Amino acid sequence: MPTRLEKISISIMEGICNDKWGFDPLLMQDIVAQHGAIKPLFWLARNMPKYEKTLREWGPIRTHIVGGAISTINSCPYCVHGHMYSFQLHYLDIYKKTFPVNEKAMTDFCYLEDIDVIASAWRETLLVGGLEEEVPFVERAVALIKGAKPTKDKTDRITVHLIKMFEFLNACGVNGNTPPDEAHDPINKDMALKARYAQMRKEEASAKPRPKSKEEVVVDVPLVELESRVEEAQGSVGEEAVR
Repeated sequence: MPTRLEKISISIMEGICNDKWGFDPLLMQDIVAQHGAIKPLFWLARNMPKYEKTLREWGPIRTHIVGGAISTINSCPYCVHGHMYSFQLHYLDIYKKTFPVNEKAMTDFCYLEDIDVIASAWRETLLVGGLEEEVPFVERAVALIKGAKPTKDKTDRITVHLIKMFEFLNACGVNGNTPPDEAHDPINKDMALKARYAQMRKEEASAKPRPKSKEEVVVDVPLVELESRVEEAQGSVGEEAVR
């Protein structure tokens, strides 16, 4: 059970996030459980302003894509889902259609253990959705995680901060086995958009398969191979759990 001070810390952090996103993120309890009452408050005070500045400069699409990619490399389904759901809502709001790959499929990239396979999964997925301009940002994040030396470039400064920020959040999510919740973005407050998104996904699931676009055909084989690898990885996780 959390101490009185820890309960106060959780309440403060949940309140800040609720004000911004419209709900109390489940991760806040796990962060305090793992790091105590004080450290998380200072961490949030240091990182939230920088993150919100990135959202303004990069926009939500790029920010959530890169954050989601980093989180898949760190194998954190909680963070991937929160940022991919946010991405999906923004994509629908901007392009007036759903992204070809849903948030569950993108969250499943967490089961891919090889960082190069994960990078390939993101590249192919972004190409399917016509977001090829975002590929270099994901690839740069991957390169930095693999040990590339950061430059003084503004993009590198932002990416390095995201890597460090999500390293902390992802570790808390993985160690706490935190279940997915909602979209980690102010767009989560748009209930009408969320309802429309859910309805469109429901209709897609029940609709007859539509003809594939040329772009989807080009990347169809790589995605099928990735889906196979995800299924194999999930099977391995299940076997380990049984042991």
